[in-house]
Amino acid sequence: MREKKRCIAQFTFYDRTGIQAYLEKMAAKGWMLEKVNNFYWQFRRIEPKEMHFAVTYFPKASEFDPEPGEDQKYFYAFCEQAGWKFIAQTAQLQIFYNEAENPVPIETDACVELENINRSAKGNFLIAQSVLALCALLQLGLVVADFNRDPLYVLGSNAKLFGLICWTAVLIMCMTEVVGYFLWYRKAKKAAETDGSFVKTWGSRKFQLGMLTVVLAVFVLHLFSMREKIYIFATAIGFCWVALLMVSVNLIKYGMKRLKCDKTVTKAVTFASSFILSFGLMGIMTVVIFRAVDTGWFEKEPVTTYEYNGHQFKIYHDELPLTVEDMMDAESDRYSYEMRVEDSWLLTHYEAYQNVRMNAELPEMRYDIFIPKLPGLYDFCLENIMEDFLEEDPSGEFGYCFMDSDASLWGAEKVYQYQMDRREMDRYLVCYEDYIVRITFYWTPEEEQLRTAGEKFTDFKDWASK
Repeated sequence: MREKKRCIAQFTFYDRTGIQAYLEKMAAKGWMLEKVNNFYWQFRRIEPKEMHFAVTYFPKASEFDPEPGEDQKYFYAFCEQAGWKFIAQTAQLQIFYNEAENPVPIETDACVELENINRSAKGNFLIAQSVLALCALLQLGLVVADFNRDPLYVLGSNAKLFGLICWTAVLIMCMTEVVGYFLWYRKAKKAAETDGSFVKTWGSRKFQLGMLTVVLAVFVLHLFSMREKIYIFATAIGFCWVALLMVSVNLIKYGMKRLKCDKTVTKAVTFASSFILSFGLMGIMTVVIFRAVDTGWFEKEPVTTYEYNGHQFKIYHDELPLTVEDMMDAESDRYSYEMRVEDSWLLTHYEAYQNVRMNAELPEMRYDIFIPKLPGLYDFCLENIMEDFLEEDPSGEFGYCFMDSDASLWGAEKVYQYQMDRREMDRYLVCYEDYIVRITFYWTPEEEQLRTAGEKFTDFKDWASK
């Protein structure tokens, strides 16, 4: 039977009544609070009993204090005389317990207690939540900027979607905390000034834990969806960076507190070390990633290579749903076949290339296949694919546009052919029921060749499921 238990409390800083009720419930189950920190609350096993807990706020306290100040020690002694024994603290939040049946409350003046809570919140809780909210807004702004630049790239990237969900959740959690505090404070201040009563604090523990659960679940899905080595490596590097930074900074802070350093010095050194270590570790990890990229560790292993004019080129033999050889006689040993796949919860994007060797003259082609996974995304993807093409001619000088083409050749629902200055180009946008094909031929295909391409793309889902 374990004697220690650690829990993620996730209580709002000012939720005095919620914390007290939680600790009383834990004591009744046989668990007594032992210590608290930024990551978890630790409990020890006791005989189940009815106990009373009190949460107070000491504005002068700080998480950088090497030990309680004289005023704080006097306050502890005062509480001890009233039967309240100190358990633990985190920053300004102080926790006491009392085994008496009907103990006298520590705080008896609602106005004074409210002022202590407000001063403590301004010195810690509100600043931290506001800074975190600003960070979330910045990260969301970067994702939005990427979306405006290339929407299909964002929709097809689980990493981008995870970042969007994660930082949106952080922003909502921070705003819930801050707005909730001011709404509660206004109500509590009015009650304290009117009849001296203390309004129960408003807590969002279940909501916060629910949001964290959603983020964790999405992150697990993101991990299992990773295919490319570079994404796995980058995620591992990110975890190492965060873990090393948090552990290093906290070790420095706790080390200086144990050495009884002045809280001003401890605070300055902690902030300076977090800044220096943040950039230092990021620099080291960036060098590691670039070294890995330079050595080709992330690249797909080619079947073979060849040299041309002093340069080395790679040959791939990925299986493609449509090849030049399907449409005409061609020497397959003169080609490189490459397929890239970006797969997310919203969109799957296949990129296929059939490139001829540099020392050969044979027809080439490339195509993209977009598979939206939500019905409403189909039209959005089609519109953005068209806009992407038209953006190649922002001035309108070349007269880029789309024209309807014979869909029966492709076995599709709708086909568009690109046009420049009223001249047909060998680029097509082929719309099937639930996926879109964008293909460029580097030759002018005949009708029979287009029909063959259509047959291959019509059976694409069967090919992809193999």
